[in-house]
Amino acid sequence: MSRRLGLILVYAACAAMAFAGNVLDRCTDLTQAEFKTGTNGVRYLEIAEARHSMAKTELMPVSPGKKYRLTLHRYGPGVSDIDIFVLLYDEDLHLLHEGCYPPEWDIRGFRFYAAWDAGLKRWREMTMPEEAAFVQIVVASDKIARLDALVWDEIGGTELPVKPLPASPYVVVVPTRPSEPLAFAAAELRHWIRRITGKRVALVHAGSVAEVEGTNSLICLGHDFLPVDTGKNDSWRITRKDGVIFLTARMDEGVCNAVYDLLERNTDIIFARNERIPGGVVFTEKPDLVFTNCDSHVVPKFASREFGFVGEHFNPPTQIWCRRNYLNHRGGFYGKWHILSTSMVVFRDHLRYELGSMIPNDKYFETHPEFFGMREGIRRAYEHYGTQPCYTCEAGRREIAGNLIACLRRDMVPRITGVNLAYGDTWDLCCCSECIRDVTLPSGRVLPRDDPEFRSYQFFRFVLGIAEEIHREFPGLEVNTLGYIYASIPPPELSFPPYFSITFCPYPKCCSVTVYDDTKNSKWHERSEMWGKSGALMNIYEYYGNAISWPRPACDIAAKDMIYWNALGFGNLMYCEMPPDNRQRAEGNAGMGFAGAWDLSAMENWVMARLFVDPARDVAALRREYCRRAYRGAAEEMLAFYARIHQEWRKAGYKGWGEDGVQSMNTDIRPAGLEKPLREMLVRAQAKADHPASQLLVGHALTQWDRLIAAAEKAVPPTQEIPHAGIAAGTLPDFEDAVWEGACTVTNFSYRWPQEVIAAPWHTEARAIHDNHYLHVRFRCEGVTDTVQGGPADGGRLLDGDSVAVFVSPRKGANEYTVYRAYPDGGSYDARAYDGTWTADGFTVKAACAGEGWQAVLRIPLAAAGVNPTVPGDTFFNFVRSTGRGDAWRSYTSTGADAHDTNKYNPYAIEAQ
Repeated sequence: MSRRLGLILVYAACAAMAFAGNVLDRCTDLTQAEFKTGTNGVRYLEIAEARHSMAKTELMPVSPGKKYRLTLHRYGPGVSDIDIFVLLYDEDLHLLHEGCYPPEWDIRGFRFYAAWDAGLKRWREMTMPEEAAFVQIVVASDKIARLDALVWDEIGGTELPVKPLPASPYVVVVPTRPSEPLAFAAAELRHWIRRITGKRVALVHAGSVAEVEGTNSLICLGHDFLPVDTGKNDSWRITRKDGVIFLTARMDEGVCNAVYDLLERNTDIIFARNERIPGGVVFTEKPDLVFTNCDSHVVPKFASREFGFVGEHFNPPTQIWCRRNYLNHRGGFYGKWHILSTSMVVFRDHLRYELGSMIPNDKYFETHPEFFGMREGIRRAYEHYGTQPCYTCEAGRREIAGNLIACLRRDMVPRITGVNLAYGDTWDLCCCSECIRDVTLPSGRVLPRDDPEFRSYQFFRFVLGIAEEIHREFPGLEVNTLGYIYASIPPPELSFPPYFSITFCPYPKCCSVTVYDDTKNSKWHERSEMWGKSGALMNIYEYYGNAISWPRPACDIAAKDMIYWNALGFGNLMYCEMPPDNRQRAEGNAGMGFAGAWDLSAMENWVMARLFVDPARDVAALRREYCRRAYRGAAEEMLAFYARIHQEWRKAGYKGWGEDGVQSMNTDIRPAGLEKPLREMLVRAQAKADHPASQLLVGHALTQWDRLIAAAEKAVPPTQEIPHAGIAAGTLPDFEDAVWEGACTVTNFSYRWPQEVIAAPWHTEARAIHDNHYLHVRFRCEGVTDTVQGGPADGGRLLDGDSVAVFVSPRKGANEYTVYRAYPDGGSYDARAYDGTWTADGFTVKAACAGEGWQAVLRIPLAAAGVNPTVPGDTFFNFVRSTGRGDAWRSYTSTGADAHDTNKYNPYAIEAQ
């Protein structure tokens, strides 16, 4: 019997074996869970003390058109937190519905947090889609759980006739025992050849080419069949030899890259969006497909490449889109149950643990308060956006390290290649006597507490001690942490071991110029150079994706940034925050959030993914390639649409790390009268699109454009007048002075997270008046205060503590702005843009704590700010409140926008009297 015929017979026998009953009897790959037998004789699954526990069934055949029910049984009291994932596969073992759940089911089909009554049952029903051939059920839990039975039953429906398909001349060959990446690569290749040609592709397991019948149409996957050197990272090679096509790579996950490369070189397919989005995959059917372009060798510039999802951390459909577009890593926000539930998608993962969570408040705060950070003389319980652990407490460090190692022992699986030691999004650091004492370095140099390197040195000394203990226990594990906020500058006189990596986060910076442009990003240029010389294994954490609610030309700058960083030796990980492709969530939502963002920005994301492999590729050529494949007959119209948006975006000057589509419509497009002409371009494009999927893609863009126009029309800020007041020359009004009664008043402090406005959690009021020479602003701030830190001597700890600020731009969008900041103890800071050495003569601050908050009066010289009250015209302001703790580390502003983004400042009239 030939190997090919034997495979078909085995497949047919397997497909005939229907299954019904308790699928727990068919579970494998249990981690930190065990089966027990109750007093009633029922066998159940219990997760007693562990977290991130997983169990999954074997593949179970299903029939298209038949209806199935999954029932969860729970007997006895208790608290459960269980996720059930239903994975559907076609006959090629390709994941359907993006591998996690049918669309009519919730992402987490069964998830309950309350105590259950005895005998409670929950179920879901579904009819199998036409392509379904197998189902696999995954049970996941990240808390204490007990599951008595999980019953899978066929309950009716009419079986759909299976359309017989002719056999493809191509045969996919994998090793006798293929790894998970090779199995995934084979399933993907067989599936897309079948979709394109309408022909079934056989799969053969073999130890060598010689074992396989026939050699003219074989596609062999893996290094075993052609052991050639492909280079570093997950590099790959496509080659034809003696009529056989070989897809080979240094590591098996690189073969996945080769599959998509082969398809792109020989068909017109594009994974334009995730497959769930109508029109997400565009290709032309081609029954007589022949693979002729079989010569490729690619060595990625970055070993690991990831879009880290924000807004919705776990979105498997977009994760698979990432894999199909050469991104290979996942680890920003994930626990083990995320990883294992979709383990067939990505094969390189990091576990993430937050340092503060390793000393749980309920266990340690009362008995070991010294482990926790002190602010205002009080030890504070840990919060992600609140006070961080004490970085000088050696006993706390040892406890964190021990608990981390225990978690790793519990959670480690072979696919875990690293562990990320995370910390809070905040400047809220311990101010105990030890933590604010100047440090004497090994060289004898004294590092004062107001030096930007001070907190970085303190943090990295703490974390390196933890990393050393982890390395002793897990010597093959990469240990990683962020070079972020206070740790974004390299610590002096510390060395980094080869197993320790640092993910540099240049935040916030101007994104309309390169990171090495000293006119706007001098600090991040300097720090990039410093990290490049540090000897550390370096990663990059970027924020290009946080701006995709507007189709900005992010890749123009990103490509240059990546080339620069790569030349400095940053080549381990390229990570970019990115919202998932969840367009459907826009419907019925009060706030648009990131929903719909990919409708206008999918092209830029597709280009970005390829730049992560090779940032030297031509960005304009990649955009043309996307439009040619995705939009077909509408390609030129869509290119013109984006080109005009990009042209207006480049005129605007400063652009921050985030961008809101509604505000950008009002700053970039509507003032130029372009909203309707650009819409007409989309209408023409939809008419020219000559592929059904292309028509859908253009339609999504048109729908989102109309949403943005409608929202923008309601969001135009009116010009406010800052009145003149009679103030004696050289004086500063008192807090209760009558001049404030008629002042211009601002209270709408908020933070805009693309297209959703998040109000500040505490009240802040700003009142503004002028006397022809000075702008006077009184702030009244409710909420926490911190007088310990005071005003920084420079910009190194600009947001380390409570503060208010006024940003002034005389010409909107020109990036010509000055900033004036005040602190509760009367400290002050002024700067021109990011230049902290600049000083405004006459800038004065008066501040005082009052009750549950504090207040301040700022006197700002108008001439220094570039404002001439005798010249008619608006001046643009952004009033800011930050506390350096809680959600407020990010700053809440009167515009809701990045404080440095002058395009978003609101207009105010200041006229001389």
